[in-house]
Amino acid sequence: MRIHVADIPEEGTVLEMNTPSRHFPELKQLEADGECRFISDIYARLEIRKVASIVEVEGRIETKTSTTCSRCLVAFEVPLRHHFAVDFTPELPEPDATQAEIALRPEDLGLIYYSGDTIDFHDAIQEQVVLSLPLRPLCREDCKGLCHTCGENLNEKDCGCCGSTAGDPRFTVLKKLKLGA
Repeated sequence: MRIHVADIPEEGTVLEMNTPSRHFPELKQLEADGECRFISDIYARLEIRKVASIVEVEGRIETKTSTTCSRCLVAFEVPLRHHFAVDFTPELPEPDATQAEIALRPEDLGLIYYSGDTIDFHDAIQEQVVLSLPLRPLCREDCKGLCHTCGENLNEKDCGCCGSTAGDPRFTVLKKLKLGA
């Protein structure tokens, strides 16, 4: 998804796309690594405005993934809906050694550089999809996870061994330890 900066009308414009995840290298790698699987295409809607030399983009991405719960290891679907705003600025020439150091650079302000007269939104969309993925996906908020002793999924049934106070047999010697005052 590209746009020529000169073609952005004064009132702004809207771009929409629906693209399979395999067209994004990082998303393809996430699938190859088993992190998640994209069930639907990546939908993106971008509202684009030009203010002086800066191109402001407000966007929305939507897709659906299948991932594994970080507590109980059950696969489940996660709908992703993410709103974002990014600003693009033309690439600046490198300052020479005679110029004074600038306190804030454009990248410090969250600006994304583009070169030439065209902006490619492909990387920005891919980045926003990755940012919208849950770090520790949970199949549900109150997921009980797996029993640390027998590995039973505690969401399905209570195994009976989780509540035992037996603990790890390697630490039974510590029960006999007496601390003196």
